[in-house]
Amino acid sequence: MIVSGFYRLLLRIAAVALVVVLIPVVIVVFIVSIPWILVSSFYETLDFRRFRRRHAGRNYLVWSSRHGWRNFIVNNVIPALPRGTQAFRLCSIRDTAEEERALRTYLYSRNHSRPYLACVRADKITFVPLHYALLPHRSRAARDENVQRITAKVVHHAIQAGQFG
Repeated sequence: MIVSGFYRLLLRIAAVALVVVLIPVVIVVFIVSIPWILVSSFYETLDFRRFRRRHAGRNYLVWSSRHGWRNFIVNNVIPALPRGTQAFRLCSIRDTAEEERALRTYLYSRNHSRPYLACVRADKITFVPLHYALLPHRSRAARDENVQRITAKVVHHAIQAGQFG
């Protein structure tokens, strides 16, 4: 009984000593990391601003080949894209080109199901979802002029919504 109480007291003393030592270490690490966090967020903001200026006025159809979208997008949506609109495929393979990495970084949105339209303006990027508008036509993956006309209208309306949204 006395031995177990002694070990319990020893464990409490060790825990208090550990906390007393760790608190200053955590505080020092936090204080030292604040400038690094501020500088990195400043450079990220500058990079994002440069990206928006460089790509202002461009529209990107962002898509992936998951869930049967590939043939439909390639055959019916990409041929119907208006001038100035580029298709950008998100894939899991790391691209080596810096421009591809920047596009992937800034055009990726977790809040929207693909495909979606990313309208880049000098002040912001507007994401316009196309998933539900194109979903009824996805089953017609073969090249079809009627489907291309429908997708052209959907994309045109999305571009208008993105420019004023």
